[in-house]
Amino acid sequence: MGSTNSFAPTTMSTQRKSLDAERQERYNTTMSNTDTISDSLQRINLIDNSHNKGFTMTFQNRITVSIRWGCMNYSDGKTTAECAAWDADTHKWVHVIGFDYNDDDVLGHLNSDDVAKFIYMASTMTLGVNG
Repeated sequence: MGSTNSFAPTTMSTQRKSLDAERQERYNTTMSNTDTISDSLQRINLIDNSHNKGFTMTFQNRITVSIRWGCMNYSDGKTTAECAAWDADTHKWVHVIGFDYNDDDVLGHLNSDDVAKFIYMASTMTLGVNG
């Protein structure tokens, strides 16, 4: 996860295939390359109030994700959530690959499977290459 990748100028399709292969390799070796659960939990910021429930997490790749649900979010408050990501250092929005943002910086009404995918994809992105 801490390595950087350099790509020769190629088509987006070739880069995406290469990134998909890299992600699969990371996924296959996740247990040997990740922090302990307690290390990861220390980076979670939980928020719980009646209007805005959720959490943020910052990954080793310096991408922060925000997962929110409640009456003040793009969520039904029960089965869907609002998701956003940004660069932890520059605070610029990051569009996580694999999602259609429809000219917005926040994704709304994602079901639990899509939230899990959002978190995973954000945690495996490389800023400057696909972020």
